Amino acid sequence: MRKTVDEKVWDSDSDYVADYWELYNYYKDPTKADSDNDGAPDWFEISYMGYNTDTDGDDFVVERMKTEGLS
Repeated sequence: MRKTVDEKVWDSDSDYVADYWELYNYYKDPTKADSDNDGAPDWFEISYMGYNTDTDGDDFVVERMKTEGLS
């Protein structure tokens, strides 16, 4: 099931990336500052490593995109 965004909350995990952008642009978990638990916070991956970078090789991004019907 696709997570939804509480429109009253701008950034649920306080990682300086808006929930909407995490869900619909970067395919991250808006409730976790480090969506893939690889030690690199989402803001860092987005800012310095590009979109949808799988830094730990666990296919988290690819699998989530498939599950969400985005690939």
